Amino acid sequence: MLRFGKQGWAMNEKTTSAPAGLAGYDYQVDISIYLALDLMLVQKRLDEITLEPANHEDLAADLKDETQVSAATSLSIGGYPLVVQAKLRNGEPWSDTDIETLLTKGKARKSPNTLLTENTALRYLLITSAATKGVARDLRTGAVAANWPAKLPKGIGSRLPGLDGRVAVLDGLDETKLDGQIRDVLLTTCKVPLPNIVDCIKELRTVALEHMRNGPSVWTRNAVEKTITAFGGYLATAPEVGLFVKPTNWGDLQNQLATRHGVIISGSSGTGKTMAAEVLLDELRSRPDGAFKVIRVTAGPEQVWNSKETGRVVFMIEDPWGKYRYHPEQGVWNRDLDRMLNGAHADRQFIVTTRSDVFKESGERLAAHWFVSLETRHYGQRERFRLFDNQVRLLPEVLKAPVDAHRDVVLKRLESPYEIQKFFDGLAGEMSPDENLPTFIHRCIDLAHYDAIENTIVDQVEARDDAFPAIAVWGLLKALPRLSWEVVPRLAEAIGEKDQELEDKIVPLIRFMAAGRNLRQPNDVLSYYHPRVEAGLERILKGHSGRAARLLGSMVDVLVAIDGDGDADWGREAAARLVQGARNDRVKVTVSPDAQAALDAFVRRRLVTPSDTLEADLKLAADVGSPDDTITLFARWVGARGDTFGTLQNWLETPVSPPDAARTAADPDVAIVAARFVRETLARTNDHFPDDFAARITVMAGPQTDAFRDAALRMVGFGYDFNARAVGTGALVDFAGFEPVVDAAIAVNISLRDDDDSVWLEIRNGEHSEGYAEHLADMHHDDGDTADSFIQLYVADLRLRSGWSAIIARTQSPELLWGWIQVLGADGVVPQPGEMVGIADAARGHRHDGRFWDLARKKWSADLGSRLEDYLKTPGLAEDTRHAVLKTMIVHQPSNGRAWLQAMAAAGDLQGVLRAMTDLRALANGYDLKSEVAVFAAEAPGHVEPYGALAQAVLDEAPYALSPSEVAQLEALDAAASPDLQLARARLLAAAGRPVRTYVESLLATAGDESEDIQRARAAIAIAIAQGLTDIVEGGLKHRFAAVRRDALRTIADGLAAPLPAHILALAHDKGSGVREALVEIL
Repeated sequence: MLRFGKQGWAMNEKTTSAPAGLAGYDYQVDISIYLALDLMLVQKRLDEITLEPANHEDLAADLKDETQVSAATSLSIGGYPLVVQAKLRNGEPWSDTDIETLLTKGKARKSPNTLLTENTALRYLLITSAATKGVARDLRTGAVAANWPAKLPKGIGSRLPGLDGRVAVLDGLDETKLDGQIRDVLLTTCKVPLPNIVDCIKELRTVALEHMRNGPSVWTRNAVEKTITAFGGYLATAPEVGLFVKPTNWGDLQNQLATRHGVIISGSSGTGKTMAAEVLLDELRSRPDGAFKVIRVTAGPEQVWNSKETGRVVFMIEDPWGKYRYHPEQGVWNRDLDRMLNGAHADRQFIVTTRSDVFKESGERLAAHWFVSLETRHYGQRERFRLFDNQVRLLPEVLKAPVDAHRDVVLKRLESPYEIQKFFDGLAGEMSPDENLPTFIHRCIDLAHYDAIENTIVDQVEARDDAFPAIAVWGLLKALPRLSWEVVPRLAEAIGEKDQELEDKIVPLIRFMAAGRNLRQPNDVLSYYHPRVEAGLERILKGHSGRAARLLGSMVDVLVAIDGDGDADWGREAAARLVQGARNDRVKVTVSPDAQAALDAFVRRRLVTPSDTLEADLKLAADVGSPDDTITLFARWVGARGDTFGTLQNWLETPVSPPDAARTAADPDVAIVAARFVRETLARTNDHFPDDFAARITVMAGPQTDAFRDAALRMVGFGYDFNARAVGTGALVDFAGFEPVVDAAIAVNISLRDDDDSVWLEIRNGEHSEGYAEHLADMHHDDGDTADSFIQLYVADLRLRSGWSAIIARTQSPELLWGWIQVLGADGVVPQPGEMVGIADAARGHRHDGRFWDLARKKWSADLGSRLEDYLKTPGLAEDTRHAVLKTMIVHQPSNGRAWLQAMAAAGDLQGVLRAMTDLRALANGYDLKSEVAVFAAEAPGHVEPYGALAQAVLDEAPYALSPSEVAQLEALDAAASPDLQLARARLLAAAGRPVRTYVESLLATAGDESEDIQRARAAIAIAIAQGLTDIVEGGLKHRFAAVRRDALRTIADGLAAPLPAHILALAHDKGSGVREALVEIL
C-alpha cells in the first residue's frame, strides 16, 4: 500500500500560501500520480495507494532553505518498507549537510533518522527537483526501488550509524522531467491518444487532490484504469484472466486434472496454453478444498524432487523443453517428468504447458493420457465471437463501431486467441497520415499474423531507434527469464551508467513492449508473450553482433557488480545465466577477465554448497566457466553425454590430458563436487554410467568410496537402476564398509516379501485405467532389483576372496542365495569344486529352490544326479520347483525320468502320474525347451500303463470316457497340492456326469492372485455353468476375480427379461471395468 503523509509529512493547502507553495503542492500531486502510474500500471507491484491529508507542519521549515514544499510517501515494496519524501527545491543542489539535516530534524513528529533507527528494515528515498553536489552525489539512484547506495557519505555515516544501504536520493526530477515521465507512461503503456493527454493529466490531478482532501482515501488500480480508458486509453497489460474465453475442450482439461491430478497442455503458439493453465489453477484454488501452495518450477526437475513442501501443492511447469526451440540442457525433463506425473495425487498436482513442436523436437515419449491439446480448432465460432467482443468493449468509443463492422474479416483471417489479441493491440497505435480508418484496421490485421510478429518487433524497434536497448532487453530476459520490475529500474540505471547511449532507454522500451503485448505482464513479472518476439530481438542482436557482444559483456559486469552492494548471489547467477543463454543460442558475448573470475568463483561456490540444483549447476559451470579452471574441467568431463536411447543417455567420457587430470584431482573443491555428484546425481539419474565409473572418477577427483557407499544406501530400495552396478562396484572398494549396504539390501527384500500384493489383483481385475494400471505395474514389477544387484556384487566378491563356503557361513546366508545363483549363472563363471552341491543343499526347501534347478540345468554337475532323483520323488514341492526339476531331468537325465514315471505307475500312484502329466502340459505351453519337452511328453503316457489312456487325456485336455474304476480312483485323489490336477479331475468327472460341486468350490476358493489362478477360476465357473450349479454361478457375481464376475453376469443375464433386477444393475458400480462393460453390452 502507498501512503502519502503517513508520518505526518504530507502537506495541506493551508500550510503553503505563496505561488511557490502552490507550485510545490502541484509537484507533490504530480509525484503521487507518477508513482501511482508507475507502480500500479507499469510495474504492477501495487494494487492500491492511500492518500492522506497533510500535517499542519511543513518539514521544509526546519531547513530554512529554498525548498518550497515537502511531502512523504510510505510504502512496502521489494520486501522492505520504504518512505519516499518529495521536495521541490529551486536553489542550490543538495549537499551532504542538507541531507543530514533532512534526516535528523523534526518538531511535532519523529525525524526520518528516528524512524529508520526504530525500524531497521525501513528505507528512505528522497525525490527532488534539485541536483546533488559533493559527496551527496554518492547517494543518487535512478528510480524508485532501484540501486541503493551501499554507504552514506563518511561524515554522515559516522554521525548516523546503521543507515548504510538504506538512504538514497532520486535527484534532478524537475517539473519538466516529471511531466515528461507522466506523459510517456500515458502514451506508451496506457495508449491515451496524444490529443487527450493534457485533459487526462488534469483529471488525474483532480482525482488525486480529491483523495488527499478527503483522506485517508484509497486510490485503486482499477480506478486509475477507469480514468485512463475514459480518455481513450487502452491497457494491453490489464489482467487477462477475466478476459479468458474457455475453449470447447475445457471440460477435458478440468477432468484431466480432477482424475489424474496432472495435465500437459500442449499446442501451437498463441493458443492460450499459459492462460489456460492459470485459469485451471485459479479454479483449483477457488474450490472449498483448494488450499494449495503454488510452486512455479524454474530450476529444473530437482526443484520438484527436492521440494520439502508437506502440505497440498501444485507445481506449475511452463515450457520445460524450451520456449520456442528445444534446448538440449532441458533434456533432463525427459527422464523425470513421466515419473513426476505418475506420482501425482490429490495433494500433489502438476500443470505443465509446452509447445507441441518443441516437445516433439525433444524426442520425449510420454504416455498420451497426460496430454490435452489446445489448438485453434478448440475455439469455435461462439468462442471466437466472445474473444472479439471482450476486446471491443475495451476500445475507445470512436473505434468500437468501425472495428465491430470488420468482425467477419478479422475472424476469417485471424485464428488464434493471440492473433486476435495482437490485432486489438495494434489498434492502440496511431494511423499514418495517408491512412483512413478501414485501411488502418486492415493493416492491424496484417500485422497480427504469426508470420508478421517477428518482423513487426524488428520494425518497431528500428523505428524507435532502439536496437541497442533491445539487445539489453534480450540480455535481461536471458539472465532473468521471469524479469521482475523489482530489479528492472536498478539494472536499467546501472547499464545506462556504464553505457550512456542506453541511459533512460531500457525502461521506456520495456514499457512499450509490454503495452504492445510483446512482453507478458500478468503481475510485476515480465516474460516473452510469444517466442517470435524473442526471435525478433535475437535477429536485431545478430545484426549488430560486435556491438552486442560488448554490450552483453558490459551487462555481465553490471550484474556481477550488483552482488558487491551486499546482495546475495542473484546478480552473479543472472550474469552466469546470461552468458550460458547467449552461448547456447550461439550469440557471442565478450566477458571481461574480472567478470570471468567472478563467474568462476560463483559456480565454484555454488557447486560446493549443498543445494537441490546440482545437475543444473554443473551444466552452468560447464557452459560459463574458464576452460582451464579445474571445476569447469570436471563439470564438462562428468556432464558429457553420448548416444541417446529414448529417455536414456550414455555418459561419454571426454579426453582430459594427464596434467589437467592431476590438477583437478589435487583440487579439494573438485573432490567435494565429485562426492556430491555420486551421492545426489548418480544415485538417481537415468543416464547410464559404466560399471568401472568409480575408477574413472578417481583419476579426476580422487577416491570417492564413501560417496559411493552413501549412494548405495540411498538407492538400495530402488527397482531397476541403470547405475546400480556402477555404484555398487565403487562402494565395494571398501569390502568391510559394504556390509551395511548388504544388510540394508537384505532388509529391503524381507520387507518386500511382507508387502501387500493386492495391487496386482487390482490390475488384473481391471480396476484402474489402462494408463494407470501400466504405471502401477511399472512401479512394482522390478521391486528389489537394486538390492539384488548389490547382493550379487557382494556375493561375487566374497566368493572370489574366500571361496563359496564363506557365503554359507555369513549371517543371513539364505538371503544371499538368489545373488549366488545369479553369480554362478553368468556366462564364463565356472563353479568351484563342490560348489554346485553346496548351493543345492543350501537351496533345499528355499523359496528359490526352483531357480537353483534352472541354474543346475545350465551348469550341470554329475554329482547332482542323486539330488535330482530325490527331488523327483519328493511330494509337496511348489509348482515352480516341480517344473524346474522336470526340465532339468528332461535335459540331463531323461532315462531316469522315464524310470521315475514307470515306478509311480507300478506303485499305483495315480496322483503322481496325473500330476506329472499336468506339469508336462504346462511345460509344453511354456517357452523353454519346446522340442525337448514335446518329445518327452509324447512318450510319457506309454511309460505309465495301466494309466496310459487316462494320462493321455489329461496331457491333451481331451474328452475321455471314464470307467467306473477310474471314476473311483479320480474321486479318491488328494489333489489339493496341485490346482492344475484339481481342474483336470473336475473336467473329467463333470464329463462323466459325476457331481463336481466340491471340486468347483475348491478351485473358486483359490488363495492365489496370479493369472494362472484367474484362468483356473474361470474354468471352474464355466464347469459350474455347464453343470447347472446355479447357486455357485449366482455366487460368482461376488467373486474376488472380476473375470469370474463377468462370466457369471453374462450367463445369469442371458435368461432374464427387462427390467433387470436391482442386484444386477448394481454391477454398474463394479470396480472391474470388464464387468461394467459386460453390463453395458447386456443393456
